[in-house]
Amino acid sequence: MLLPFGLGVKIPKLHLITLYLVILNVFFFYQSQGPNMDYVERMIKMKKEKHLAPYYKSEGFLNNKNINLTSLTKAQFTHSGLTHLGVNLLALIGFGIYVETKVGPLLFLVVYFLGGYLGLGSSSYFFLKNDAILLGSSANIFSLMGTFFIIFFRHYMKFLLFYVFFWRKILLPVKYSFPFFFLILEVLNQLLVNQHVAMDAHLVAIGIGVIFGSFFLIFDSVRWPFIYPIEKEKFDELAGKTRFDEIEAICEEILIFNPMNYKVRFYLLTKTIERYNKNCVIDEKIDKCFRNHLERYLGKFLKDGRYDLCQKVLKRFPFTLPLEAYLKGVSQKQLIRLGGYLLDKKMYSESLRVYAIYFHHFPKSKNSKKVLKTCDSILDKIKGKKDWENLKSLRKMGSRNILTHRINQFFDMKRNGDY
Repeated sequence: MLLPFGLGVKIPKLHLITLYLVILNVFFFYQSQGPNMDYVERMIKMKKEKHLAPYYKSEGFLNNKNINLTSLTKAQFTHSGLTHLGVNLLALIGFGIYVETKVGPLLFLVVYFLGGYLGLGSSSYFFLKNDAILLGSSANIFSLMGTFFIIFFRHYMKFLLFYVFFWRKILLPVKYSFPFFFLILEVLNQLLVNQHVAMDAHLVAIGIGVIFGSFFLIFDSVRWPFIYPIEKEKFDELAGKTRFDEIEAICEEILIFNPMNYKVRFYLLTKTIERYNKNCVIDEKIDKCFRNHLERYLGKFLKDGRYDLCQKVLKRFPFTLPLEAYLKGVSQKQLIRLGGYLLDKKMYSESLRVYAIYFHHFPKSKNSKKVLKTCDSILDKIKGKKDWENLKSLRKMGSRNILTHRINQFFDMKRNGDY
């Protein structure tokens, strides 16, 4: 089973509105009484449903004969039981804190209550049976979920994957995991809530949230990959910083708020390379930065198939840097595909560098012969001076493996007065 843990990022402030809504829902759950289900079931059994409409109206419950501001408001703060309340509040906390942080308290309340009023109102008017009522804040929460889906569409959600004694934390893209979670939540509603589950209200509400989120993004001044204004403010501080320690501290702080901010991670890697180029020595700070950030940066875009962004950072790394030490978790398939991308771009020495990392970590792979054959064809295409210089560095600094041995043989065969 998958249990969502939100976005897995640090929240920059206390979410008072979400907290107040949780308290209000709990307070009204214990202070207000739900419908007398014994009476309702008796009327239905006796086929006297016509007596239910006056009863619902006198108690202020929402049904298709009693749609007004009072009944709509009461419905949003009335739940059929602890399970119904608990499922809704977990979803409210899990999605609400991020939406409130992003859009602010006022707009948060707008999307929360707009989804509740329109979702419940449309469902009760168009779809609700005469003997049924609507209860709960699920429409409000689905509205927040719709906004969450749009605003954080390109982000990742953190989940706890567990089965019996096995458990593991994983990150999944919002664009894929959110629809799956939506379906799971609907199934739970159907299984755990005894009364009518208004899926139509949920669909209307989530549509409202999607529309609201889309409009919000159009006018939002904070653009992806930044999420929160505090990230952008801190990133702007970097403009006047020259000391590596200060740059590293600010970038690390931003990445606590948003680990998926590839722009900040790229900036930090660039500054680390500049530090290395000054002395051509891998000191403790450089080593730490590469270990913490290089694989995370490349891994994300290798997984997404964005080889252009991988190439953008790799071309900044001098060939005297042993990249294999910092790319231990990259898979065979990812390295082969990246090498193929660079080869298609006629970046011959760069593709050989990637294949050298492949042979360092996977020397006994079943694909080795095929990759080595590709490398031989690349070596035959090496003509430019820059590629020759890069190969010299790779030959000197690279780890000992079958490819560097083949490069040595190539140099022995091609040695002449110019090289």
